Amino acid sequence: MGTFDGAVDPTDADQAGEWNGADGEYWATYHQEYERLLGVFDDTLVEAGAVSADDRCLDVGCGTGATTRALAARAVDGSVLGVDLSWPMLSIARAATRALRNVDLVQADAQVYAFDPASFDVAVSRMAACSSATRSRRSATSAGRSAPADGSPSRCGRRLRPTWLVTARRSS
Repeated sequence: MGTFDGAVDPTDADQAGEWNGADGEYWATYHQEYERLLGVFDDTLVEAGAVSADDRCLDVGCGTGATTRALAARAVDGSVLGVDLSWPMLSIARAATRALRNVDLVQADAQVYAFDPASFDVAVSRMAACSSATRSRRSATSAGRSAPADGSPSRCGRRLRPTWLVTARRSS
């Protein structure tokens, strides 16, 4: 099991070890296959978030950065912050976003990361567990709502119940 030196919500301690150990290495090794399989959702997230050129975007559980790159392509005059627990996956994301001036990546537990209040216009999560993504989106966007990109009612009823595609937009 790997280690993670940052602040971690106690309920995420095991996940932090797994994502920085064998699980993270596996996803990083096969990132092209996962991105090919899950990439169909990136446009859906960007559209659901109504991302504009000057938006400040947050990608919770950014993994290898595919959704981060999709957000950056739309928010060309804005910025994108990708946050993930997994160093192996963030290493792939860093290599893939090296030339993008509007992307920053942080290894952190999004549940306890010190986001500046209302520092993002749009927050998305393609794969993060719902509880982590919801808390992060609410603190970062002050949107106080979650909207799965498929348009269905939020499935965020229980801790760690996955909501695969979620997006929130800060109220103007």
